[in-house]
Amino acid sequence: WEGIDDATFDVNAFVEAFSITPTIRKAKSEFFHEKDGDKRGPGGNNGPSKSTAVTVLPAKRSNAIAIMSLKMPPDPILVKAIRDLDNKVLSPEQLKSLCQHLPTAEEIAAIKEIQKPNMVFDRPEKWCLMMSEIPMAKARLTCWEFLMNFEERCRDIPPPLEILKEATTQISRSVTLKKLLSMILGMGNYMNAGHAQRGQADGFQIDMLPKVAEIKDSTGTATLMDHVVIALLKSSPTIENISEELRKIPEASAINLIDVAKNLRVLVNDLKEVRAYTTEISAATDKFDPFLDRMPNFINTSQEVLNKLQKEVNEAEQKFYELVDLFTGNSDQSGTYTTEKFF
Repeated sequence: WEGIDDATFDVNAFVEAFSITPTIRKAKSEFFHEKDGDKRGPGGNNGPSKSTAVTVLPAKRSNAIAIMSLKMPPDPILVKAIRDLDNKVLSPEQLKSLCQHLPTAEEIAAIKEIQKPNMVFDRPEKWCLMMSEIPMAKARLTCWEFLMNFEERCRDIPPPLEILKEATTQISRSVTLKKLLSMILGMGNYMNAGHAQRGQADGFQIDMLPKVAEIKDSTGTATLMDHVVIALLKSSPTIENISEELRKIPEASAINLIDVAKNLRVLVNDLKEVRAYTTEISAATDKFDPFLDRMPNFINTSQEVLNKLQKEVNEAEQKFYELVDLFTGNSDQSGTYTTEKFF
């Protein structure tokens, strides 16, 4: 930054380009205020008021809905798309935004409380009233969002499970890894030969492995791991193959199996909610509703998909903890190891 010169520019033009003319909003209460209104006639006397757009929602909420609604298709098309669950009309991002900005029961009640014949509401209030006329809008949109995103959410689960399965298999079958551990054990016993217990160990805790790379020799320039590798290269040149034998370990170390299982549980819980909503909507809607042609069948097939994914998660967990038991020799400790920590 010291080598960058100060920039010069036309300040007046910059201010003119980026300044915002404030809009005066006169609040009547937490929910109600008139927009662009002035009840005084010419000369400041009381007289007929200008045409006003009544705003009921708080300014921040009103602006958020106004911005969101501008990104949606025209109201009639939007209403039809919600009834038809038409993925061609709304993108996943639009549907998510729509769900996030649905009017609450309190907001609808506040709008209807002051509603009078010929009253002109501002755009956000009109939009809220329109959405309130869609039967079970929240339930329908929740089902639609789950339907639209289900495949993508499911696709995220199998890849890390497959990596973990491959990594556990590679570790359990690696001949070179066994030679490496044997050399570490032998050198460790030799270093502790004068100790009554440590010098006669039959094995060691895997938590000790990082320390092998920290223990310095007498010169201070090499570690115990360096000497282990040098000795192995002389006795077993195939040690060079260890990176190939354990090629999935770096990827596995970046995966959190707990998070993968948690994401699946969220999917399962979301399906329960959608199943309940589907039952309610099916009982209340008309027989021509496109919802009936899509959601009930989808519920059944999605349940089968989640059952299969749950089986895959269970298999990955079992295989991982069996490997931890093998290396620790203590099944009580296996639960303390995460995939990130172990790999």
